[in-house]
Amino acid sequence: MEHNSKKSCKCSRCGKPCPGCDHVVQKWRHLDTCQFQTILVANVPRTKCPEHGVLATRVPWAEAGSRYTALFEALVIDWLKEATTQAVAQQMKLSWTAIDGIQQRAVKRGLERREAKPPKR
Repeated sequence: MEHNSKKSCKCSRCGKPCPGCDHVVQKWRHLDTCQFQTILVANVPRTKCPEHGVLATRVPWAEAGSRYTALFEALVIDWLKEATTQAVAQQMKLSWTAIDGIQQRAVKRGLERREAKPPKR
């Protein structure tokens, strides 16, 4: 697909303005609608960063590298507080690997929000 290269986008790694180069079609699983699986599909612009190369821009509804929306991942994490990984995987129709990836991203977000406190002694 063509992209308006005159419009400046930001590199998804360093945040510096870069020229756009094209779009890539990406899909994310979202919360089910009326018991039907809902998939979001979007043409995501890609930038050409001199330092990092061609990368897809960030989208507000999902983390980089995730194929699930933030709301879907939050629901999975809430379920994991109440049930086993196997039970959640079966209920959400996910693999153990998918559940593990969602857990790893949640832990990473939590650690990034944690304030570094110096030891008292």
